[in-house]
Order: sequence, then structure tokens, then C-alpha cells
Amino acid sequence: MYIGGIMIMLDKIRKKRKDIREYGFSEVAKRAIIKLFGGNIYVERFLLYRNPRGYWEKRGGERYFKEQESAQNRSARSTFIAENLVKLKAKRILEVGCGYGKQLRSIRRLDTRVELFGVDFSSSQIIKGREYLKKDGIKNIVCADAKDLPFLDNSFDLVFTSAVILHHPSDTAEKIRNELLRVSRRYIAHNEDKGIASTRWSYDYNEIYNQMGLKVLEYCRIPCSPSPEITQFVVVEIPEEN
Repeated sequence: MYIGGIMIMLDKIRKKRKDIREYGFSEVAKRAIIKLFGGNIYVERFLLYRNPRGYWEKRGGERYFKEQESAQNRSARSTFIAENLVKLKAKRILEVGCGYGKQLRSIRRLDTRVELFGVDFSSSQIIKGREYLKKDGIKNIVCADAKDLPFLDNSFDLVFTSAVILHHPSDTAEKIRNELLRVSRRYIAHNEDKGIASTRWSYDYNEIYNQMGLKVLEYCRIPCSPSPEITQFVVVEIPEEN
């Protein structure tokens, strides 16, 4: 009995050491505190997500790449989004919050002629993205803040986000949406889940764009998701006078 207890304790110590090597002592300590508070999302948000950019600098890159590529449903979802976006026949597409470029690659596989651009505010994501997308010939990947995009008005036929705006509170989310409207001349599209968590806020894009007086061309769930009831895929048409 005692030997078994000792072995369990040693195993926990080994796991903690591994976590500390991979994530750093600070993050492991914060997660331990969060556990003491029963996983309260507001405690977790305060400790881990006060600085979203810093959070994604640490989580992005190789770590996030391995996490995403190991989930088969992510690839199916990416294909679903790409198939629906290429139907719009856009010639210049910008992904805001492109991460390491999974969605851009999915689009490239379906359309070899479209001009693709990506921005992300995490340098670790951009570094991994340039490596990942090199063989696809996608070179227009830059580090930039979604609230202040480095592009002229009406620069793209389509601007889209995939699980990006949901990671920001309402004031930041509104600024990002305004930037999308500024740089797009034809369409905006989103793959943004609903549901609140420590790093997530919930927005209804059908309601938001209808209130803005914009035409919602498509609003649907993503059937290949493990939880389709919280998903939303939306395509919005930009008026010509924009």
C-alpha cells in the first residue's frame, strides 16, 4: 500500500517537472492556483489571459501546431471552411489571426490561383506559419495587430477569421470587426464558436451584422465539429459604397 502511494507521488512529481520544462514554472503555478479555485473562469482569465498577445506568444508556434494537427476534427473543419470560402471566387483573400496557416493551406489546395495573405499578432505563430506555408508558395504572412491592420481600405475581396475574435472582449472584438470592414471590399466571413470560457467570449454574428444593416449570405453550423451546436459559420456581403 505504501509502495503504491509512493509510486503515485513520484509519478506526479515527474509529470510536474515535465510540465515545468515545457510550459515554465509560472504557468504551472498559475494552473495550480486555478485548480484550487475549482477552475473558475474569471480567476483563470485573470491569471492566464490578462495579456492575450503574451498568452499566444507562449502557446503559439510549435506547441500550438502539435496540438492542432493531432486533432482530426480540426482538419475536417478546416476543409469545410475552405470549401465554402472558395465558392465566393475571391481573387485576394486575407485571414486575420492566421496562426501557423492551417486554413490558408486548405484554401490553397482548392484554389491555386487566389492570392493569399495572413496576419497574426503572435510572432511565434508567424515564424511557424512561414515555415509551414513555404512549400505552398504563400509568402504574404506578417505580424500585425488585428485592431490596426497594415493594409489600405478595400484591399481584399474577402477577409475572414477562424476562432480569433472569440478570444477578445467586446471592445476589442468591435475594433477588429471594424478593421475587417475597412479592408474588405466584397465579403467578410467568420468561423467563430459561441460559448464562454476563460479565453473565450461569445458573439452572435448573425445578430451583429443584421443590426449593422449588412446582408448575411450564409449563417450555419459546422456539422463536422465535435460540438456543432456551438459553432457558427457566417458570410457577409459588403455594400459597394463601403
